[in-house]
Amino acid sequence: MLNYAIEAAIFKLPIPFFNFTHNFWILKDLSKNKIIAQLHGLAMSRTTGRIVPIGYRHDHSLRAYCFVYDKNVARQLRLTVSSFALPIHDCNTIYTKEDSLERWLKALAALEAINNLNLDYPRGGFCIPLSKTINSNSVYHTFGQVMDIEVYRFTGFLQIGLQTSVYEQIKRSFNF
Repeated sequence: MLNYAIEAAIFKLPIPFFNFTHNFWILKDLSKNKIIAQLHGLAMSRTTGRIVPIGYRHDHSLRAYCFVYDKNVARQLRLTVSSFALPIHDCNTIYTKEDSLERWLKALAALEAINNLNLDYPRGGFCIPLSKTINSNSVYHTFGQVMDIEVYRFTGFLQIGLQTSVYEQIKRSFNF
């Protein structure tokens, strides 16, 4: 029997003098101690369709992604195997119950609804006031709500956008 865990993870943004993070989710196969997939909110160029490091132009949108690293899981979910991966600077196991995979699949189902919102990525990754920022960390928050698990906050870091979510928007707009 497969045994999965859902982990909260951070990538520390390489910005001098500040501890900004990009928060994301990991699905881990505990029997192999292997990362199976990651869920991210990222900035994407509407012009090229490519991921950009941080939204900084008017044509950059906020998109939700699932990157799968296991070919069997990718085939099962009808996704392609990905090589995109950010370094994991810290992680924390959040959920390890038998329904971990089912919860992950709920988040996967929310990808399309999040992307259909067609949200602009805030220039530089934030807006003023900070409490109104909807960015990649907001997608992390939204995925946590969809999976009905703790939206883990890493201490000692600036996690702008973590306080906001698009969960109510996807529920209202897409009957999610």
